Amino acid sequence: MRIEVENINIRPIETRDKDAVIDITVKAWSSIYNGYRKQMGDDIYELFYSNWQAIKIESINDIITNNNKYYYVAVYNRITIGYCGYEMNETHNIATIGMNAVSIEYRNNGIGSYMNMFLINELKQKGVKAARVVTGGDDSHLAARRTYEKSGFSTQIPFVQYYMKLFDK
Repeated sequence: MRIEVENINIRPIETRDKDAVIDITVKAWSSIYNGYRKQMGDDIYELFYSNWQAIKIESINDIITNNNKYYYVAVYNRITIGYCGYEMNETHNIATIGMNAVSIEYRNNGIGSYMNMFLINELKQKGVKAARVVTGGDDSHLAARRTYEKSGFSTQIPFVQYYMKLFDK
């Protein structure tokens, strides 16, 4: 669906947003975890990621209740179409942009970049020294990486995760 980002309202996340944010999260991360399964095979995938949905739901619950995490929802025509946020390290005055996603139906409208710029502007207004975002280097995260680069993130430190099955069942 084509929309203009100027018509999106970004507001602080509330308890009433929980179901919509969980729905967006599960749909958004399904392709990522399907990609993990293809890359690592069923056996190792099941050991590490079989309960990814429950972990993501727990993370959403934490986001809604944790005062050190600043999260927002993007609303268009009274429909929650995305969310974004960050965690602060008050001691060092730095921020980490955390879990974020755009509803599959509304992707490719610049909403991810729009949400990132909202966060970056807020961090600048607060006088935060620096921000980082962590994302995957796999093909499933390509769109996310492009969005962060469009938003001005440029310094990259790649890392690799290795997996190994130690015992047969």
